[in-house]
Amino acid sequence: MKKFLALFLAVLMCVSALVACRPTPTPPAPEKATLEEAIEYLNSTYKSDEGKKTPANYKLMAQVKIGEDKFPVTWTVDNAAITITLENGLYTVTVPEKNDTEVTYTLTATVTDADGKTATKKFTRVLPVYDNTASVDQLTEGEAYKLYLVQATLGLTVFATGEVQSGKFIKTTLDPKAALDFYVEKVGDGYKFYTTINGVKNYVHCYTTTAADTGKVSKYICYKTETDCVYTYHEDVKAWFVTLPTEVEGATVNVDYVVGTYGEYETICISEASYIKPDNTGVSQFPIAFMKKADAEALAPSERPDDPTDEISITEANNKGAAQEHNTYTKEKYLVTGKIVEIKNAQYGNLYIEDAEGNKLYVYGLYNQDGTKGYADMDPQPKVGDTITVM
Repeated sequence: MKKFLALFLAVLMCVSALVACRPTPTPPAPEKATLEEAIEYLNSTYKSDEGKKTPANYKLMAQVKIGEDKFPVTWTVDNAAITITLENGLYTVTVPEKNDTEVTYTLTATVTDADGKTATKKFTRVLPVYDNTASVDQLTEGEAYKLYLVQATLGLTVFATGEVQSGKFIKTTLDPKAALDFYVEKVGDGYKFYTTINGVKNYVHCYTTTAADTGKVSKYICYKTETDCVYTYHEDVKAWFVTLPTEVEGATVNVDYVVGTYGEYETICISEASYIKPDNTGVSQFPIAFMKKADAEALAPSERPDDPTDEISITEANNKGAAQEHNTYTKEKYLVTGKIVEIKNAQYGNLYIEDAEGNKLYVYGLYNQDGTKGYADMDPQPKVGDTITVM
């Protein structure tokens, strides 16, 4: 047994010696990333934005980096109203603040490798119907403004009224003459916003509440005769921010919120400022803005038609709507009948009605016949399957 073990150790030592005496092989050179890989990287980065609506300026990368290999990227666009400039290692795409019709445009990215070879990739995006040229961000004490927001996805400009929904949201109107006049008080680097309701000075007030059982934070906006809310304007996202004390995991911290509305609602609300980005301002998020009173009231319809007695079809209603320019009204009101097939929002009564041929009309919020109750307060409340007539 001892002889066998000694022999085994001797052989093992010889093998080890042989291994140690071999020359160390030269590791293969790392493979360089290819132009095709750089294009695919670019595509994977931006393919989710294909066809995206872009009412605000946004950024694009100026370089693709794969491992240690770098590929410069240049961008061009086929729309003369849009400019692309290189700033601080990123391209800035500047879009017009006013666009009367929806336009699809094409971005072309040209990628270059170390040998000077190039490849291109095209991306399409959309300029929505959008007009925010009347927005005023430098406010003057004593001047009357209208508080408004543009919902680009719906082609609507809505103005703040003196009504508040359940003490939580400021209601809006499409008629600027029916909206309130707003004024500002300068406070440090920001402002307080106020208006007059029933002869009493009221401030725009924002606040948060935290549910004791879930810890969920809810954000609200209303009017109060006193407030400590001070609003500052952020040029990068063209939005007004307010900082509010908020309870987070049992501790009270200051959180930045953006003032505006989110989704298809005819109210003004607030949300965490981190949610708002330059490339989705006005698309899925609608910050408030200020417009001079005279400029706002110039958008009001020149006449108010009488209530109709005759009905038109859903197809006719859709055609009349499609023929209207942004922020304009028809000269007449219309009655349309259809069966409710889908309710998109049970609070405000956003719903679809359909005729016997399957043609659909989207109803953007529902009130009772005399306009005193919103959908949530109507009794009886129209449900899916009911046939209703709307004006």
